[in-house]
Amino acid sequence: MLILGLSVDDMWEMYGEFLITYACETGWQKMLFCMANNLQEFLDNLNSMHYFIDKIAFKSEMKGPTFQCEPFGESGLKLHYFSFRQGLFPIVKGLVRKTARLLFEMDVKVSMLERNQERRKSGMVEHVIFSVEPDDNHRKGKRLFHKFRNTKNYDSSPAYNLTKSMLIGLRDFKNIFPYHVCFNKQMVIEHIGIYLFREYGLEYKKTLKVSDLMQLVQPSDIQLTYKNVLSYLNTLFIFQLKHHSKRNEVQEGSSEAFQQPLVLKGEMRPLKDGNSIIFICSPHVTTVRDILNLKLYISDMPMHDATRDLVMLNQSRICQMELKYTADIQPFIKVKVQMGKSTITVIENHQNQRKLGQSK
Repeated sequence: MLILGLSVDDMWEMYGEFLITYACETGWQKMLFCMANNLQEFLDNLNSMHYFIDKIAFKSEMKGPTFQCEPFGESGLKLHYFSFRQGLFPIVKGLVRKTARLLFEMDVKVSMLERNQERRKSGMVEHVIFSVEPDDNHRKGKRLFHKFRNTKNYDSSPAYNLTKSMLIGLRDFKNIFPYHVCFNKQMVIEHIGIYLFREYGLEYKKTLKVSDLMQLVQPSDIQLTYKNVLSYLNTLFIFQLKHHSKRNEVQEGSSEAFQQPLVLKGEMRPLKDGNSIIFICSPHVTTVRDILNLKLYISDMPMHDATRDLVMLNQSRICQMELKYTADIQPFIKVKVQMGKSTITVIENHQNQRKLGQSK
């Protein structure tokens, strides 16, 4: 550090810039460009991207950082960074600057506003708040402001205010989204998808809290409260059902036991001016084996749900890999069989020669 004339924080900032460059050079560039139309939405989607990379792509148990992004002042953004690893926050400054430059062709100024420690379910986390300010060409009132901050205003859109003319009823909604859960500020479930309602015997439950039905898996470091859910709307939510479905009920004394609970993955959306929240989700399955373990069927998923395509695509890849493996080892099997036959022939000849020698 002394030789380069840089502080430790400066080195971490440079490392943050390097991370984005490295990701682009190793095949992730197109995915990063597809993430969002502006910097705010990109930062809002960092949590889901971290989950995909850690849990799905590399199946790692590492707990990555989490982010929350909100408007700040007329033109800026306020970025909240939470991490169990202490002292790495300067990486964020370099990462955000380089992302803005590479993906959105703008220069931004990233400054630290606050830094403190917070106790979470899994331990102490470092909470750092940054301000992100755009260059002059991307400030409010300028033509390119939409590339920096989300400017969508659905409230004033005629297509958004369809409450009176909506033709869909609650019954249809439950069928269209068979796994959804809608709850109020007291965390009491107001209505629920038809699959959960039917398969988990909820027709006789008059009052049911979210915590009675399922437990929070992701984000793993927060308590399940209405306020916390509202604070993490940009985060992927994963819940595990606490009870088994009717399909998984086994007869008394049966050797078959319920092993794998249903896991739901999706997003939270506020309704009724924030007085209710709906969890729009799908079963968290990626392979046919997952579906069989849960006694689910592809027909249990709506045709608009991409989970169906994901499962069938993964199964197709697994079949291709098995066929390739079989084709690759087939020559070795033939050689081994041939060697085995040759060995048997040699042994038989040797035994015959011994018998002939003994008979003489």
